[in-house]
Amino acid sequence: MKKSLVAGALLMVLLCAGPVRGLCQDYGVSLGYGFAAFNKDNSTGKIQGGKSYSFIQATFLYEKPLSPRELALVVEPFASYVDKPSSGAEGGFDLGLKYYPFQTQKGGLYLTAGPGMAYSSVGFQDQGTNLLFVIQGGIGYRYKNLFIEDRFRNYSNWGTASPNGSINANIITLGTYF
Repeated sequence: MKKSLVAGALLMVLLCAGPVRGLCQDYGVSLGYGFAAFNKDNSTGKIQGGKSYSFIQATFLYEKPLSPRELALVVEPFASYVDKPSSGAEGGFDLGLKYYPFQTQKGGLYLTAGPGMAYSSVGFQDQGTNLLFVIQGGIGYRYKNLFIEDRFRNYSNWGTASPNGSINANIITLGTYF
């Protein structure tokens, strides 16, 4: 079961990593800094046992409009270098919806939310596994081909292993569409 979940997650990452020109309107890349936030009994930047958690993340994104102006489907494969609590890597993908409530010709404010999966080489004590599920939401602003975003992400194993703790992170991202 565990090997098939890992294989499925890796297959999704590989499928999302290639170009699919006929399916998507916009393509983009982003670079972000993430850190622990809103974790139980810990201050900002800290996870289980008071350890610091921080990472740098690179993302490739596909954005396909689902309505003429407001709603879009977003697929985002990502790779992260984890600096703390120990060096490691994370990779995965996020699926979601992006909503532009006040979009203009040059861009505008947007909200984003959705699920995803990640594989982490960092052995978090509260996770019990390296295969993690993701739920996230954020707010951003797009101006022409540039964007800035602040995103909250929750990592959990959704009860597939014991213990079943969660890790929360805040990610601040800068990116561009091409």
